[in-house]
Amino acid sequence: MLQAQLVCVECGAVARGGARGWRAVLADDEEDPPPEIVAYCPECAEREFDRRAD
Repeated sequence: MLQAQLVCVECGAVARGGARGWRAVLADDEEDPPPEIVAYCPECAEREFDRRAD
């Protein structure tokens, strides 16, 4: 059976257990096709995607 690990694209953290709070997104870099799925740990995901306007 193929085993895969979630590794945060920002900080290199490795998911443990059920990987609760992790986010996977499709990264579409026009200079480096094809698109790929990348993962963010909860801390990096919050910093990248949950920014609040002041």
